[in-house]
Amino acid sequence: MAFTSHTECAYHTLVNTAGTFTIDLELLPSGNLRVTWSADPSSSASVDCPPDTSDPPYDPPPIPGMPGPSLLGVSPTTFELPASGGLQVIGGGIDAGGGDGFFPTGSLLVSPNS
Repeated sequence: MAFTSHTECAYHTLVNTAGTFTIDLELLPSGNLRVTWSADPSSSASVDCPPDTSDPPYDPPPIPGMPGPSLLGVSPTTFELPASGGLQVIGGGIDAGGGDGFFPTGSLLVSPNS
């Protein structure tokens, strides 16, 4: 998990909440597996901005609970794999413009229990 600031304010005190992960496997007549998954992890951090240039300088307190990286807009959430399992690349996100947003990437591995 990473927070990237596009201002002079820094992020600290990261909180990562695992949430839930569900997966449904269906054996299709073709012999393939249909995989449907969902997850709802969340993260937050405190943002701390530097003192301003007023006289006397004002140092604003950190603001907790700023939302962080999430699995918003990730796809595919349903896909097919061979019955022996496999790896599915996932990605996507939400682009808020100017390089801001959520851009999760990764993969899901489905393998037989050995």
